[in-house]
Amino acid sequence: MRISSEDIRMQFGIVKCATIKLQRGKDKHTEGIVLPNAQVIREVKEDGYKYLGVLGTDQIKHDEMKDKVKTEYLRRVRRVLQSKLNGGNTVGAFNTWAVSLVHYTAGIINWRKDELEAMDRKTRKMMTIFNGLHPRAGFFCG
Repeated sequence: MRISSEDIRMQFGIVKCATIKLQRGKDKHTEGIVLPNAQVIREVKEDGYKYLGVLGTDQIKHDEMKDKVKTEYLRRVRRVLQSKLNGGNTVGAFNTWAVSLVHYTAGIINWRKDELEAMDRKTRKMMTIFNGLHPRAGFFCG
């Protein structure tokens, strides 16, 4: 692998790499892996690693990820509502920037129906506060 990467003048981001050693399902402490060029691939820290934006160690950290996704989703919703876009552009911004964040994690994180309903209620509440949704209407006013 080292020779082929040298042939194409490619370097691996060793600082981004980490190892985890599991023995019978338990994390076993190691000092990392020493490579032939004396670089060391460190061990995964206690807070885990991030792969495609999802936190994990030996298992995915569902609760931590849910909290992060909820916080970021509501921040994005607030930013879209503060932008004063027209109705169609606001819906488009919700779908592409905010909802896509939750959608991305749908097959990875174990979302419960009540958690998603709570996020929907908070979204509707913020839309009402920012005059994007009439309190008695079931549709977007923009």
